[in-house]
Amino acid sequence: MIQDRYELVEQVGAGGMATVWKARDVVLGRMVAIKRLSPHLRSDRSAITAFAKEARAAARLSHSGIVTVYDTGSDDDGPYIVLELIEGKSLADRLSESGALPPAEVAAIVQQAAEALDHAHANGVIHRDVKPSNLILDDEGHVQLTDFGIARVADEATTSDGASLLGTIAYMAPELLEGQPASPASDVYSLAAVTHEMLTGRPPYEADNVAALLEAIRKGDLGAIGSVDPGMASAIKAAMSTDPSQRPESAGLFAASLLAGTTLPIRDSAAISPGHRSEHDTEVLSVPDRAERTSRLRWSWLLVASLLIVLALIAAGMMAPQTNVDPAAPEDLVASSTTTSEPTTSTSTSTTSTTTTLPDTPERLAEEIRVALARLSPPEFKPNDVRKVEDAFDKLMEEWAKEDIEKVGEEFEKVAEELGELPDSSERESIVELLVHLAEAMGFNVEESDD
Repeated sequence: MIQDRYELVEQVGAGGMATVWKARDVVLGRMVAIKRLSPHLRSDRSAITAFAKEARAAARLSHSGIVTVYDTGSDDDGPYIVLELIEGKSLADRLSESGALPPAEVAAIVQQAAEALDHAHANGVIHRDVKPSNLILDDEGHVQLTDFGIARVADEATTSDGASLLGTIAYMAPELLEGQPASPASDVYSLAAVTHEMLTGRPPYEADNVAALLEAIRKGDLGAIGSVDPGMASAIKAAMSTDPSQRPESAGLFAASLLAGTTLPIRDSAAISPGHRSEHDTEVLSVPDRAERTSRLRWSWLLVASLLIVLALIAAGMMAPQTNVDPAAPEDLVASSTTTSEPTTSTSTSTTSTTTTLPDTPERLAEEIRVALARLSPPEFKPNDVRKVEDAFDKLMEEWAKEDIEKVGEEFEKVAEELGELPDSSERESIVELLVHLAEAMGFNVEESDD
């Protein structure tokens, strides 16, 4: 029985299907959340089945952006699920307090939610109820997806999808209203609908009654999206297409398309601080001026040489030969990838006869790299190989945020190694070039020392 293991502290939430309690695990000595069916549903077999499916669906997922299931069981008061306790507030609460959010914060929230959804989809779980109240912003600013109460495991048969409108109608994909099965594309639609509300302060469709709302969703005529950045508005409209096949193929691709064409200084998708920001603040994380950090951002000659040798090996055979490059001479490596004979932080660079203008800050260069990685798609690029590069790059940026310069150097090498596993292509060449310029923008001394 639940009281043999858990001590209920207080009720922290209630919905139409369940109540949530803050509790203490007396065996492990940690605080948890316990979700129980509402009293009026404890004899409802379909509700009990849905509750059990929630536990099954969430328990098969292990991701920092998804609330963890610790335990499940049943006693005289019905079934219960023991969950990770998230101290924070829902996105719905945040929106009710502040209205529309700054675009950079929206992009950071979407990035994290998309990662969680992609993990769920990769494991055969479709959420089907992505909405502001199911996105929790914890006290550290991380976003976590919760409430898989109507989630469908992709390999299970479904019944009566067309008989009952599950989830919150305002965020439901139009195909679900027609009784079609849920899919990753329907979750992408819902995430885009939530994004619309974050940017404008209101859901995409509003009506005086349910029938009018359903009709508006089926027609799918969003119209102009207020004063939202045109690139972001275009990404939302594409992800909310009434034709699922016309939406981005994954939540992650939607998140990338939301940033493409903007200059938002997003560096770390986990670094947001809800409740501690000015409504006029558009940066997710402030970074000290480069001049304030330059004296600390110097590698040893061996570390610089190691990084540049790895990058040179990757670039060998991709770049049009302009000079004979000696891999033991770091200054030559840099000269071969810039338009001048000396290392520089100029934003103009060329590996061939074409000059490309690049961003001049680590944050914007990092976003260029993330967007470039997001565009690497099958069949030429295997998703698992691309994910390894993305994970290594995320680790690099985490160490940069911690100001651990030695670790940053190590992570640069790991990113280069993972890039080396990708097929030779102009796309990979572009990412290598961006990586070199990122090192320069971070203030690393790439000149050979006199030591």
